[in-house]
Amino acid sequence: MAQLVCGGCHTLLMYIRGATSVQCSCCHTVNLAMEANQVAHVNCGNCRMLLMYQYGARSVKCAVCNFVTSVGVSTSTAEQKFNS
Repeated sequence: MAQLVCGGCHTLLMYIRGATSVQCSCCHTVNLAMEANQVAHVNCGNCRMLLMYQYGARSVKCAVCNFVTSVGVSTSTAEQKFNS
């Protein structure tokens, strides 16, 4: 089994590993289910919340503070300096 948080109502959903999409039983939103090798993590550049995003994305918006953090090869060095 695997789990994800619904993008529509933020309910924790459990699903069979390998599924490509999961429909929320509460709000009926269809959520994309990504495998572990398709996601990456970064800390929000404003509030430091750990964010998960689709591998290959150029930026990710924090759901807590709405700050947009740039991600990718060009920013990894800047993030390492920021984290030091």
